[in-house]
Amino acid sequence: MTWATSRLATQAPRGAARLTVLRGGRETTLSLPLEPPPERPARQATLVRGNHAFAGAEIGNLSPALADELGLDLLETGVAVIDVREGSPAARIGLRPGDVILRVAGIEVRSVRDLLAVLEGRRPGPFRAAIRRDGRVMEATLAG
Repeated sequence: MTWATSRLATQAPRGAARLTVLRGGRETTLSLPLEPPPERPARQATLVRGNHAFAGAEIGNLSPALADELGLDLLETGVAVIDVREGSPAARIGLRPGDVILRVAGIEVRSVRDLLAVLEGRRPGPFRAAIRRDGRVMEATLAG
């Protein structure tokens, strides 16, 4: 990160930052509006319920705003774990805030709605899941 980038990153959202650039051999000062990351798609924070390994996880649609809160790449999309209830099945399998759920029972998960539909529509018993954590994809067979 350059000095200028780190200065911009530490400014409070709302307002403006002044930036001097060299353009065509001449210095020009620009005023850049500072805005918080957008909340699109809508977060749709949902506590997962049911008799399966994800029960007790609070999940949400990833937007730049949620990714920023969880310390994820702002361009990441999909479904992220926001929180995990203590003692829940989700806690027992080791889910953590910031985990991104990629696939469940062989079906790609792109939204909260997708994940809930897969969990409600699957047959009882173990299923495979893929989760990204810290840039690494983990796959496991989960009870449920």
